[in-house]
Amino acid sequence: MPVLLYLDNFILLLFYLSEKGTFSHCLNKFIVGGVAKNFLVEYFGGNVTVVLNNGRCPVAESKTLYYFNVSSYPSHCGTRKRVNWTHIELSNNLTVTTTQKQIITRQDLRIVLKCIFPRIYLRKALTPVDQDWISSHTVVEYNASQILEVSMSLYGDDSFMYNYTSPPALTPDDILFFEVALQSQNSFTSGLILDVVSCWATESPDPQDATKGIFLRDGCPIDMTFQWLLGNGVGPKSRFALQMFHMPLALPFYVHCLTRICSPDEDCTTECPAKLYSKVRRDLRNTPSAVVSAGPLFIGASTDAVKIQRKFNV
Repeated sequence: MPVLLYLDNFILLLFYLSEKGTFSHCLNKFIVGGVAKNFLVEYFGGNVTVVLNNGRCPVAESKTLYYFNVSSYPSHCGTRKRVNWTHIELSNNLTVTTTQKQIITRQDLRIVLKCIFPRIYLRKALTPVDQDWISSHTVVEYNASQILEVSMSLYGDDSFMYNYTSPPALTPDDILFFEVALQSQNSFTSGLILDVVSCWATESPDPQDATKGIFLRDGCPIDMTFQWLLGNGVGPKSRFALQMFHMPLALPFYVHCLTRICSPDEDCTTECPAKLYSKVRRDLRNTPSAVVSAGPLFIGASTDAVKIQRKFNV
């Protein structure tokens, strides 16, 4: 069934409803989607309430449709983005509930509308899906006279020969190999020790983002896949590995680590699980410290899922 829809930005769309009364229109700058009212009335037997994603953005209403119009760019409307090696999927959920007062209901309906774009198409459309890779180098002042630099890098394997310089799309089966190192051309640093205090992930470049996935706290791993590959607090660099993961919104994420620099006569090692006294020993207010970051990392399909997609050509 063909339908005409006028949007607020003076755009006229012609589209066709599916058998279940839904539609989606995927463009490089915005996405329009919705559902026919008569389908919902037939399904629920009465009036309904329709909510888009997290409810931050309203659902518009015409005589025949409930619909939304959101940006293809990352937005506050709750559009979810998933990325694999070749495509980017943007999905929006419409949650439909009846407005009739009932104690027990089992008819709530969730409509998922997806747009799948080839990554190269969005790059040509100037949609910023390929973000700049961050492998940070943080400058630290030591003893008011020495300038030191702490760096963090993500490597492709445990040989630590080749580090990423652009955002990788990794599967849940992949292992992440990180190196945090003290950099300096000055022989003064030869005896200094780098201690990685804590590490966490966020879905933005901001280390202080409200949502943090912590996998190292007070020098002790709290993620079951975390493994030290080069001892922490015993030399100028530390290496560790953990399995790939995803965050609550399934967005590209960044990894951050808080580090401190110890003098040669300090004991920087940690007994795990961390004892209560470690909080006192790790008071960083008077200790040279720095936060370093790497990212973004994209989450792709698992190895098994990729094999299935290739087998069935989907």
